[in-house]
Amino acid sequence: MASGGGKALTQFEAELYDRGIRVWGVDAQQRLGSSAVLALGMTGCCAEVCKNLALAGVSSIVVLDGAAVTEVDPCSNFFLTADDVGKNVRACLLLLLFVFEL
Repeated sequence: MASGGGKALTQFEAELYDRGIRVWGVDAQQRLGSSAVLALGMTGCCAEVCKNLALAGVSSIVVLDGAAVTEVDPCSNFFLTADDVGKNVRACLLLLLFVFEL
């Protein structure tokens, strides 16, 4: 696959990220693949952004949140359930974000 500023995309990556490549080009997709993001506080909005970044191919997402899931969190964060109340927000969401990265 064509190489711009970063590491060349493999055939698998080109097929996986085909939609993104058509929208913003190979060079931008390569830069996404070598990007790192720091997420401060895992609100519902932040969880959605992290999910979309993982699906777009961002290389690394670091989540910084030491809060526990409250009873209202599952109402605004579709990744959380009532069973998560009292657990660490970061721990509950990291597994899900990892699954999206696969």
